[in-house]
Amino acid sequence: MVTAFADISLRQEMILAIFPKVTSFLSLVGSFYIIQDILRMRNKVNRKMKTTYHRLLLGLTTCDALVSVAWFMTTWPIPRDVFPIYGALGTQQTCEAQGFFAQFSIACIFYNCSLAIYYYIVIILGWSQSRIDKSRIEIPMHLLGFMWGVATASASVALGLINPIGWDCWISAVPLGCKESFRNNGETTCTRGDNANLYQWIFFYAPLWLIVIGVTVIMTNIVCKFKRQDAKNKKYGEHDSNKRINSKISFKRKGPKNEAISALVMQSVLYVFSFFFVWIFPTILRIHEVTSDVIYYELVLLSAIFVPMQGFWNMIIYITPRYRKIRRERKLRNAPQKDKAALVRTGQDMKLALKGEVPSSKNATTKVAPSTVMKVISTPTVAQEE
Repeated sequence: MVTAFADISLRQEMILAIFPKVTSFLSLVGSFYIIQDILRMRNKVNRKMKTTYHRLLLGLTTCDALVSVAWFMTTWPIPRDVFPIYGALGTQQTCEAQGFFAQFSIACIFYNCSLAIYYYIVIILGWSQSRIDKSRIEIPMHLLGFMWGVATASASVALGLINPIGWDCWISAVPLGCKESFRNNGETTCTRGDNANLYQWIFFYAPLWLIVIGVTVIMTNIVCKFKRQDAKNKKYGEHDSNKRINSKISFKRKGPKNEAISALVMQSVLYVFSFFFVWIFPTILRIHEVTSDVIYYELVLLSAIFVPMQGFWNMIIYITPRYRKIRRERKLRNAPQKDKAALVRTGQDMKLALKGEVPSSKNATTKVAPSTVMKVISTPTVAQEE
């Protein structure tokens, strides 16, 4: 296999080594922000997280922080005698250490799946926090991703699969572009990491895209359910909280909308889009690597830039509800006196939902009102107000 890395210039090597440091640092800052914000929400009596949601989100962001540190190192841990690229200062041991955490990043993706399952059982199945605690379903939500991440990362080190892969160390064959035995009738020209491409798909990309598809199905199911419920509420007038939210006051110029449903759709789309946005380029790169004789530098660079950014996107989506709250408060200050009551009432419903409380309604007949969606539905980065 012919690889483009044989022909890249020093300038291209520098870009490949430096740009991921910037995005990894942004991800690290975002992860630490979410971690400290969640820790401040702990119950002051027993010092525990309030809900399963908070604990899962803390696990996700902690995982993101660890992996961001490894990716921030970029080419530093790479042994220069094995892969002479700009910034390579390490040894095989430092390369394996970085590659261990790079492979462990699959645990973060499992956490995303766990959060989607949590949303489903709370919103669609109507489980309460006490029922979740009694069922002990939270335990496998934490353990599954952690165990898969540690097991596959350890196996990769033990099998000699962790090697330089361009901008960092991960599952790769040495030298880059060597013929692997599973594609060459059992014969290989690789000195380390034979069949690395096959292990990449077994250990990482197959679980990744199964989870992406599963999460997409779950979030689509939730969105469709609430759209149908909202249509029924509008038709029959079964829920007065909907009437309050569906007032003539609109926060968007396009016309009156149910703000909670609008927030649900926006957050769900962002949640699914962040998966695709972060992992689409490395997936294309790996597919192209398996099916073609050329590795394009541009695909490697895009993968190196966007893969480390998950923590940053998490932070952006995490603070979105607070930004919406600030806009609502500004709208309230500038609104005519006759419209302020409606704005205050809508803001109170949204504030209760952000705190994890259900806005009250004397005439409520549905199991879950659309104004409750901010309690549990968004991305794994819903802002929780104190």
